[in-house]
Amino acid sequence: MGTKVIAIYNEGVLKPIEKLNLPEKAKVMITISGNFSKLLDEVGEIEANEDIDQVLENMRARNYYG
Repeated sequence: MGTKVIAIYNEGVLKPIEKLNLPEKAKVMITISGNFSKLLDEVGEIEANEDIDQVLENMRARNYYG
């Protein structure tokens, strides 16, 4: 699993709030989840009882139409 960071989008550039432990010019994959992030900002980050990545992987593996 990767590292989750909070960043601010300003003038066409994403800037992480905290320093990242990455080498210069490292390529990364970014997933934008703006609506969910806004919700977390409003209610605070709640500890999850399940790993969301595992839940999504399990859902993708199901055959809903078979």
